[in-house]
Amino acid sequence: MRLLAGSAANLTVLRNDLQGSVENSMLSSYPLITGPYEIFVPEDYRPGEGPWEVVDIRRRFLVTIVASARDDGTRNMTPLPNNSIQPDFVLCVYGPEKGVWDFVREYGLLLREDPQCFKNTIFNPSVAGIVEAVVSPRATLLGQTIKEIRFSETFGVNALAIHQAGKTYYRELADLPLQSGDTVLIQGTWEQFHALQDLHQNFIIISHFEEEFHKPEKAKWALISFLTALFLMILSSFYFQTRAYNPIPLSVCLMLGALGMVVTKRDGLLVLREVREAQIGTPVLMLTARSEVDDRIKGLDQGADDYLTKPFSAAELLARVRALLRRVTEHATPILEIDDIQLNTIGREVTAGGKPVQLTPKEFAILEFLLYNKNRAVSRFSLAEHVWGEDFDPFTMSNYIDVHIKNLRHKIGDVNGGIVRTIRGVGYIIKEKD
Repeated sequence: MRLLAGSAANLTVLRNDLQGSVENSMLSSYPLITGPYEIFVPEDYRPGEGPWEVVDIRRRFLVTIVASARDDGTRNMTPLPNNSIQPDFVLCVYGPEKGVWDFVREYGLLLREDPQCFKNTIFNPSVAGIVEAVVSPRATLLGQTIKEIRFSETFGVNALAIHQAGKTYYRELADLPLQSGDTVLIQGTWEQFHALQDLHQNFIIISHFEEEFHKPEKAKWALISFLTALFLMILSSFYFQTRAYNPIPLSVCLMLGALGMVVTKRDGLLVLREVREAQIGTPVLMLTARSEVDDRIKGLDQGADDYLTKPFSAAELLARVRALLRRVTEHATPILEIDDIQLNTIGREVTAGGKPVQLTPKEFAILEFLLYNKNRAVSRFSLAEHVWGEDFDPFTMSNYIDVHIKNLRHKIGDVNGGIVRTIRGVGYIIKEKD
């Protein structure tokens, strides 16, 4: 962790790194609101002549302290106006760049470049953020000020600014009588926003905010469902592929993973964003009933590699999965090879003994699938499912596999089956020549 007590230029860079694109768009209407920033109050801090209560700091610097914490883990997510800053406190603030810098410099504080205390809460966009809320015409607090209704204590969120009669107020917001139609910029967690919207009829939240928020008990069951589905997929791929019949097809594994999402009521986009923020690069194909253009754009922007809407055909699903798998493999190396045979997954070219080989699309798909499963037995069923999809009829097309294998062997110079080998009662395996 580095502590920054440098220049305003560094502060600008830090601010740009921390804010999300959606929040940036909204905050462009509030030029004096930037953040969040994490500030450490040194052990040798002593209150000087300047203000040291939350409300007074706000009035002087336009800096809003939205949370504070101690070294023992005690946190106050909505400090009251008369709360004061103390040595060894960690503060989370919003405010204008210059105001934040002046506050840090004049009080001898340390601005943390890498948030530590509030990293998983206020700095986590899937947990907390900023929204706009309009004062309802039926609100019971009309004519009262932020100070009079004890806003932070009553609603559990922090007011950052008020837009009233075409003007935005920052410094004076605590003393303005609220009117119907006023817009209040508030900061808090998604859970707090849900409570504000569901339990209080004073505000109408007009900004988009998370439909879901972190709940450990939900995450536990979602993880169990995911791990079970992953185990079944591995079992299906590495064990039952060597048998003539696979009792655990891919569709069952996918259904189990989807069931975990439904039972735990986890929003798919939220889970996807958490996965990408954790730097997990596993390919993601979204299967959803949300078919609007905006929904597809949002899913892809959140980190999905592909997007398929319901209803869909099994053949198209398998084709898209194969495409994703090719991309992953191509990222590592586009060349699959065995003995003197090479297959280029990008150029769709095959050579044997250094000479080009002309394969039909089905022959290429068979060789590619076998090379992906090099030294591993592949059942006739899984090979047919990969190459022909749902169009394959095991009763009328069984000999199709044998014919294509025979032609493939002939073209790559493996007439005796020393590379593409037949396993009686199971299927095929591709191995180096003995």
